[in-house]
Amino acid sequence: MDQVDRRGEPGERLVASYGPAEYLGEIGMLTGERAHFAGLMSSPGRVLRVPAERIQTLVTQDPELSDHILRTFLERRASLQRKGSGPTLIGSRYDERRRALVQLFSLNRMGVTQTSWAHSRRSDGTSPLTQGAKTMPMIDVYAAAGTFADTRKLTQDLAATLKEVEQVPDIPMFRQNTAAFVHEMPEDHLANVDGDSTYVRVQVLTNAGALDRDKQLAVVRRLTDLVAQAAADPTIAERTWVLLTEAPDGGWGLAGKAHTNADLVAAARAQIAEIGAKKP
Repeated sequence: MDQVDRRGEPGERLVASYGPAEYLGEIGMLTGERAHFAGLMSSPGRVLRVPAERIQTLVTQDPELSDHILRTFLERRASLQRKGSGPTLIGSRYDERRRALVQLFSLNRMGVTQTSWAHSRRSDGTSPLTQGAKTMPMIDVYAAAGTFADTRKLTQDLAATLKEVEQVPDIPMFRQNTAAFVHEMPEDHLANVDGDSTYVRVQVLTNAGALDRDKQLAVVRRLTDLVAQAAADPTIAERTWVLLTEAPDGGWGLAGKAHTNADLVAAARAQIAEIGAKKP
């Protein structure tokens, strides 16, 4: 079977071809939206049609099948990107199925070309759930004692900002394991070559590969801004070092276990499914 884009229109093109024991499918298999490409039989054969509702149920209940389908979508997305195409999710940001789908794509490092939401905010004015990724960062701030008036607020602001930049799902697993620490030291415990102790060091630890280049730039800029605000000294931004480091795969310890990235993905997926199952 051939998968064709713009069938019968100017610019019609072959997207992909599938043979025996292979399956077609795109984003619509999980969202219930209409197919974006037409399927044409290039030779005699039979096709087994599985309703979208059945696919959605199987993906929710079978993690192994979910991994297989999502990895397949990832490969197909890469192919579509090379051809100048890619999936687009359109719908309300408050539709639980679409929110869960965006989270699953992010957890599997499957970007979406465009996400178009019908509403920008809830009726009560609160912010929507952000897109997801697999990371649980830690932040350590080192500064001379007295640099910050409210270290508690600074730690919470740093953790919340990094969580926002990374676009992890807004679930307890990430809220409870994204943390910041402020280490205050006597002035004579730090200095540069010139003896200046008015510097701040911010160490950010994430999972391997968690931050792409855009996120690296955003993290450094936004955390530096928070440090300057907390110190009530705009000039301290020029004396703030932000160091981005990564824990190797398998080097993220939690509850006595050294977790791999795959472990964290599985745990996050399980919690997202659990939360979704509790919703009416």
